[in-house]
Amino acid sequence: MELKTKNRTIYVFETKLYSLVSHETNDKEENILEINWKPDIIEKIFNHIINLDKKERVQIKEGEWFFSLENMKIDKKEIPGDEDCLYGWFEGVRLGLRTDLKSLSTLTTRENPKKPDESETQRTYFYFRLKDGLFLLDTYSGNVVTVRRLENYLEEKAQPIFKKYNIRNIVFHHRINKGFLEELDKFDVIRLAKVRIKIQDKNEYDTKDAIGYLKEISRRTYANYLDIVVGRRKAKKRGLIIPNLKEFLQKLLENRQEIVSGIIEGSRSDGGPKTLKLDGIEEKHKEKFLVDEKGEVLPEHMFEFMIEMGNKKE
Repeated sequence: MELKTKNRTIYVFETKLYSLVSHETNDKEENILEINWKPDIIEKIFNHIINLDKKERVQIKEGEWFFSLENMKIDKKEIPGDEDCLYGWFEGVRLGLRTDLKSLSTLTTRENPKKPDESETQRTYFYFRLKDGLFLLDTYSGNVVTVRRLENYLEEKAQPIFKKYNIRNIVFHHRINKGFLEELDKFDVIRLAKVRIKIQDKNEYDTKDAIGYLKEISRRTYANYLDIVVGRRKAKKRGLIIPNLKEFLQKLLENRQEIVSGIIEGSRSDGGPKTLKLDGIEEKHKEKFLVDEKGEVLPEHMFEFMIEMGNKKE
């Protein structure tokens, strides 16, 4: 008997914790965002949430969806090469999928008996590598547990922990597919690199950072995007220095959700495209996972895959 499987895509992120700190400079108080990673804080966040009453754990959008943390484990390894990690799953429900049911035996339909506030449960699995905040998130079509909703969920449900450790917010930054950066090496000449960055009026950007400074002064002008362009016009033999361009792009793409679009232009003799776009360059891994009799992905199969990835990934 052939075992049934489901396709899932595992996205790879880096976790950042942002703290708002006050500094006094020339009798003027400045608020500066400092980035840090502390494994014990992420443990405290998840421990706090899992110990809430069931109703308090639920994040709700009335009439559309709800989800909650339902399982977590902190696994401290003693074998060299095995990474300390935290993993588990969320359970999510998308509402409103009410259609009449048709019977194969009678070929007649009857009203769907589900109530307006109930629907099928789906699991979303996750994994943290504790040493550095590498984060893996299971995704699939129709999933209600998206990475942006998860950021809001953790900040809201673990507010006492955020307040105690002076954490303003948590952000999961997409890791960029190494294949994209390696593609740059196939160019003979790169003449242009252009990245459009979203500017959000509600955000306060770190002005100690050059790019953050540009974002902040753009925000004050009521701009909603900023174009950053580097290039050598009409270059035929000597274009942009590719290793340094990679470093430049990695810096810009740290906060992937702020990137609206981007493009690389140049010339190459290997027959590949002379234009590269930044669409879909996030690191992701597609895999088939075994399912149980209800069609739910088996936790042991998913966690085996995630833990192995966490142990091997640089």
